[in-house]
Amino acid sequence: MTEVVGLFRDEQSRRDALCRYQRRELLRIGLRDLMDWASLEQVTAELSDLAEATVRTALGLCETRLQGRFGSPLCGDGPAPSGFAVIAMGKLGGHELNYSSDIDLIFIYESPGKTSGVVDRTEHHSGSISNQEYFAKLGADLIDFLSRHGPEGHLYRVDMRLRPEGAGGALAHSLAACQNYYLERARLWERIAMLKARGIAGSPALVEQFEQLAAGFVFAPATPAVLLAETARLKDRIDHEVAISDHADREVKRGRGGIREIEFIVATLEILHGQDRPQVRERSTLAAINALAGERILTPEDARLLESAYRFFRQIEHALQCVAWRQTHVVPTDESEQAALAARCGIRPAKSVAQASSLCMSRAELAAHFEAERRRLADAVHRLFDEIFRATAHRAAGEVAEQGPSPLRLLDSDCSAEEAAALLARWRLRDPTIAESLRRLARGTPALFVSAEGQRRFERLLPAFLESCRRSPWPDNAVRHFEAFIGACGDAAGYYRLLDGNSSVLDLLVRLFGTSTQMAQRLIADPGLLESLVAAETFETPPKWLGQMRAELTACGTKDSDARLRALRDLSILGSLRVGVRYILGLASSSETAQTLSALADACVEAATLWASEDLASTLVPLLASPPSPLTSHFAVLALGKLGRRELTFLSDLDLVFIADTSASPPAGLSPEGAPALESLFTRIAERLVFYLTDPAAGSAPFRVDARLRPEGASSPLVTSLRRFSRHFERSPDVWEIQTYLGARTVAGDRRLGEHALRIATGAIPRVGGAVQVAEAIRSMRQRLEASVDLPAWAAADFKRGRGGLVDLEFIAQYVQIIHANERDSLSQAVPREVFVIAAEEGWLGRAEAESLTDDYEFLRRLETDVRLVLESRQTCFPADSARLEALIHAPGRQPSSPESLRSEFEQVTQRVRRRFTQILGG
Repeated sequence: MTEVVGLFRDEQSRRDALCRYQRRELLRIGLRDLMDWASLEQVTAELSDLAEATVRTALGLCETRLQGRFGSPLCGDGPAPSGFAVIAMGKLGGHELNYSSDIDLIFIYESPGKTSGVVDRTEHHSGSISNQEYFAKLGADLIDFLSRHGPEGHLYRVDMRLRPEGAGGALAHSLAACQNYYLERARLWERIAMLKARGIAGSPALVEQFEQLAAGFVFAPATPAVLLAETARLKDRIDHEVAISDHADREVKRGRGGIREIEFIVATLEILHGQDRPQVRERSTLAAINALAGERILTPEDARLLESAYRFFRQIEHALQCVAWRQTHVVPTDESEQAALAARCGIRPAKSVAQASSLCMSRAELAAHFEAERRRLADAVHRLFDEIFRATAHRAAGEVAEQGPSPLRLLDSDCSAEEAAALLARWRLRDPTIAESLRRLARGTPALFVSAEGQRRFERLLPAFLESCRRSPWPDNAVRHFEAFIGACGDAAGYYRLLDGNSSVLDLLVRLFGTSTQMAQRLIADPGLLESLVAAETFETPPKWLGQMRAELTACGTKDSDARLRALRDLSILGSLRVGVRYILGLASSSETAQTLSALADACVEAATLWASEDLASTLVPLLASPPSPLTSHFAVLALGKLGRRELTFLSDLDLVFIADTSASPPAGLSPEGAPALESLFTRIAERLVFYLTDPAAGSAPFRVDARLRPEGASSPLVTSLRRFSRHFERSPDVWEIQTYLGARTVAGDRRLGEHALRIATGAIPRVGGAVQVAEAIRSMRQRLEASVDLPAWAAADFKRGRGGLVDLEFIAQYVQIIHANERDSLSQAVPREVFVIAAEEGWLGRAEAESLTDDYEFLRRLETDVRLVLESRQTCFPADSARLEALIHAPGRQPSSPESLRSEFEQVTQRVRRRFTQILGG
């Protein structure tokens, strides 16, 4: 083959030569088969050898072309080349290929790294890409080379669905990624597929490593009943696929008692016994039957049955496929065609054609004899399959009792409400009508078409879907929102195809739907967000997408306020969804989530400030002596509260204060007579800024803004002049005012102005009195806040303002910040958890005491995050009802517990916090 291809220089000519060579070889093999000059084993081996040689030759041509563009792939830990290998699965892996089989392949490479690149004539180095990208390109090129139709036809259809993660996974995987997948994430049925895995091209060393990995995965210990039950369920799904076709009783591959049942019998017995008896480990089905018989795992009678049936059905496959050279496994119904098929299989009637009364009769006899033999063998195989699988699984039901009935039962129309309720309870689903939702998702409705392929795929993903529901706070919501999402998408089969091949995306989607109704509604309203949501940027640490979002907002070239509103809304929604997904999947803690949400809000406030100043600049045109400098050079936005401390959580308001220096020289270009209008101009900028952040015209409002914490409160002007701000803090301010500005920071506008204002606020700390006065003022404020608690009917306690809540901890930290303000730089800017650490370092608090305060603060902050996300309540309340408590104990990242244990822990924390508050501040 290599010599034939080598006669040509350009790739197309080489490929055409390869196609011609392949056709000649197929004709040669087919002739030997039809003339009965070769056994079944010889025919399948020669077909497999031809495919292997073709893949190796094609791989060499593709590698040469690709390395000319990108250089050689190198290992990340040194200059050594990174190997690549093609793994054959299915019939090619078992060395038992058909005439018109697809070839099932997996592509693997040695390690991450990048290519060496190429050097052109000018010695310019370019073309270096990551190994992942290189090997994905190589795999795609190889598939295209083998499967595309050209002047001389095509070589092979390539099926990549048996790779890790299936059709939704990467095209090529590193060896380490394969190891991680097969050891931790692969499903049980994949052992059957991996049993035939065999390297056919590429690095021999890498092939050897992968085959060792595959053997370890396939022959790992397995509970027999579990494996038998899982295989039987897999066959049930195949039976369903065949049953909905119009040739269920005539398919020799997947039909009743056909090749697939033989392969399942043999493969499952190999897996169960191969760990202790390596001699039964065979990729070829016929060789495995003999090995299993040799070890007396199969009786001689069963082995003879399986071998004769397998040979007969494979002969039928070959006889069907060699006529039109197409992939088919269906026995024809026409009597003449059946007779011709029987003749090609070497079957003769009891009487010869010469003795027949007519040619028609001989054909009828031949067809009848053929069909009787096929049905006899199929019936015998099916009885054996039932005996080994379903009967054995039932006898060993005790070993799989925890699995219970198949979830597919929920999709049956005759499943009663009582039976459905009992089944659904396994996944914490309480509403019996959820079974109807599942049936609509699986079977479709007049408004939602679900193809046969889509139905099969949903059945395959149902167990994983229900398991993700069970792990969610609100399982019933997960199903309802998923149904609404699929309805909004319209393409059920397309999404089932994506989710069936990508379990991680399915888990992400279902758990999001079962955690937050608000996030679910946002995704349902715009299903296209899913593509961005599952992109790699979502899972980067630190989140690089924040910088990209900030750049997109800043570069928003349009002056149209509606377009700006939509941009801010869309990007803030995507950003909050990304933050939510990371928290829901346990990839970020509550503190990391708060920091990212705060950074997201920062970017939006910065953009809104810039846009507001640009919008208002046009009003200065009549007053301009020359082009103005940016209006924000005399305007600053201060963030207080959670945003100031970078502790923003879901549904939090943005506490903002606007400062303007109206006494300084006006912006360059503004004529003196325009100065009096400057103060109202800054007020209009602030109003415009708030408009961008809160206007719901483009959909839901991105944020809620609270500007009431400005000096002199809500009745004072929206924008506070620096002079007024300074005068306010020059007098003796109240302690609570100082508390308000601890942890505050500048988030937009004139940074120097903002920092100057904050120094004025914190500079007033010495004027609030000594430790006794400060403690008394804080206790008084604490009592007023505690007295203001008004619990809703569903709540047991307020974990923010209530006894021993977050306010206790925040006030402890603020007390330390005020009385020790002159003893540690930047103490006023620290958040509570940082204050506790500093206090322990400085000896202001005992180390054990500080650690206890930190742990309790983290517990309550996480509880706040979960209440906002899961209960979607802006009220910081600990629930009293069992449904909300049940949801909270299944909040993201929480270890399984009971409502009672969470309630007990909450009570212990709040009691301990109140004791600490009393010890430190008295009272």
